[in-house]
Amino acid sequence: MDIQVTQIIFQIINFAVILFVFQKFIYKSVIKMLDARSEKIKQGIEAAEKNIRLGQELETEKQHTLSQAKQQAIQILNDAQIQADQILKQAETKAKQETKKIIQHQQQAFTSLQEEQTKAFQKKASRTIITATESVLSGLLDKKLHTQIIDRQIKSLSPQLFK
Repeated sequence: MDIQVTQIIFQIINFAVILFVFQKFIYKSVIKMLDARSEKIKQGIEAAEKNIRLGQELETEKQHTLSQAKQQAIQILNDAQIQADQILKQAETKAKQETKKIIQHQQQAFTSLQEEQTKAFQKKASRTIITATESVLSGLLDKKLHTQIIDRQIKSLSPQLFK
């Protein structure tokens, strides 16, 4: 096995031609393709970082919104409790007023009934007195004098009987 110089020179020339063709036609397109791929990867990383930041911002906003919603809910509950207390106080005041009205009405009804019973008693007592007096004096006095005496006696006895 001999080393042939012509074959080595021919191999060097072939290598140079292939290297020239690769560099002239293929190398630039491979570099462009690698640069484009590198750019896409870079854009993908930037988009992912942007999405991470956006996600963090959204989480922060969500927490803030939840906090505000909780505060509003607490405020609504407090307002509702205050309104319930006010309604309860108003109902209590109204019930007390209604109770006073009912008591006054019952007292008036009782007083009215008492007065009616007193008048009824006075009538019965007057009739009894008249009957008793008539039976005692029926033969002694004439009718006109008899009525005058009875009326005077009733007037004088009425205030004493019903005190």
